[in-house]
Amino acid sequence: MRTNLSPKMLARAIGVSESSVKRWADEGAIRAARTNGGHRRIAIAEAVRFIRRSSLPVIRPELLGAPEVSEALPSGTAPGSDLGDADRLHDLLIDGRSFAARGLILGRYLAGARVAALCDGPIRQALARIGERWRGTDDGIFIEHRATEICAQALAAVRVTLDPGEGPVAVGGGGPDDPYRLPSSMAAVVLEESGFRAVDLGAQTPLVSLRQGVGAHAARLAWLSLSAVVADPGVLARGVDRLARELQGDGVRLVVGGRARAVLGRPRRGLFVAESMAELSAFATALVEADR
Repeated sequence: MRTNLSPKMLARAIGVSESSVKRWADEGAIRAARTNGGHRRIAIAEAVRFIRRSSLPVIRPELLGAPEVSEALPSGTAPGSDLGDADRLHDLLIDGRSFAARGLILGRYLAGARVAALCDGPIRQALARIGERWRGTDDGIFIEHRATEICAQALAAVRVTLDPGEGPVAVGGGGPDDPYRLPSSMAAVVLEESGFRAVDLGAQTPLVSLRQGVGAHAARLAWLSLSAVVADPGVLARGVDRLARELQGDGVRLVVGGRARAVLGRPRRGLFVAESMAELSAFATALVEADR
């Protein structure tokens, strides 16, 4: 996406007059900076925030630097239209149509969908169907890996539009035995939408490295994605228990999610178990609001 827009570009993107955009900027509804020559410039994150908050339709997404949004839709369909997102995304991923798949996810986000809803809904459902449909076939691994990468690219494009400002820091990653990077990437984008500045350490993050990352960034929140079968559940559970206690002593909350989270067994003090990205979003938003 672009980094900033002129009032004229934003006006054309959402189908309003340039004078309307300038008026909204003067009234404070849209935050705009001024160039040395006195021209208004609107950061893309601010433009997207305004579009989503105001429920304005995006008529020309290419002017926002997102031409893939139009590519995702049948001719004559408005960006953001709900056409059975999970089924549509599944078909695009199966065909390897990365541009259109990214556009579908971006289009739904611009239309007001929360990142958590996209992750829990069409992305999760489409990838689950691909995992089941192609399991055991010759090209199953290739198709699943490609689909996962396309979704990661789409979330990265959404993340570019987010601006957590001076929000608190969150650090996290996949568990020590977890080779999957997408769930942790999802968590990072969900946390940024919730107001955190997220630092994603990626897949197979040792617990000691997560602890070091929290200290290095003075984080207020740590997350751990457990999506793979764990080699030694007992060792992991004891390690997470120890990490949660240490972090709690520093005033840091630890959040754990993923399919393999059940290996942790009993609830632990200082540990929040999120069963969905929506739960992570709600928990993180409450923490940010409590800090204000």
